[in-house]
Amino acid sequence: MAEKNYLTVEEAAAQLRVAVDTMRRYLRERRLPCARIGKRYLVPAGAIESYIQQHVVNGGKPTKRPGRKAKAPRRKG
Repeated sequence: MAEKNYLTVEEAAAQLRVAVDTMRRYLRERRLPCARIGKRYLVPAGAIESYIQQHVVNGGKPTKRPGRKAKAPRRKG
């Protein structure tokens, strides 16, 4: 069977392990390239791998989320 050149939104979301709505938002925000055919988005198969390579931080090790502040300790009383 020939390799697919384009993925559906559902297939692309599954590869990135994000919700389908999140994938649609990424496409609307142009975070990933896509082709829009009518109401359908199609994502180039190579775009997912490129996106992952561009967003790997620290050798794939988990990092703290940028911009998040540590919680202040709760006051007693």
